[in-house]
Amino acid sequence: MAADQFDPLLSAVDYGQEEIVALLISRGANVRRRTRQTNAVLLAKEKGHLSIEKMLKEAGATDTMGLWFNVKHRTRKFFSLKG
Repeated sequence: MAADQFDPLLSAVDYGQEEIVALLISRGANVRRRTRQTNAVLLAKEKGHLSIEKMLKEAGATDTMGLWFNVKHRTRKFFSLKG
């Protein structure tokens, strides 16, 4: 899966599907997965899904993006999008 595509968890977060998010977390979904622009917690914050944000954090997700290494362009970026 490309780094800029949503997986099932990120899609459920995007659409505010709280029950699906809970199911995916219980089945071992990677709550720390990210795209180039966002991660599950940041997306939940952006969309106003506060209960999903709380659920993700309780499952170990964070709202920091950290270090991103672009292999194709051989560049590194460090950024944090704490809100």
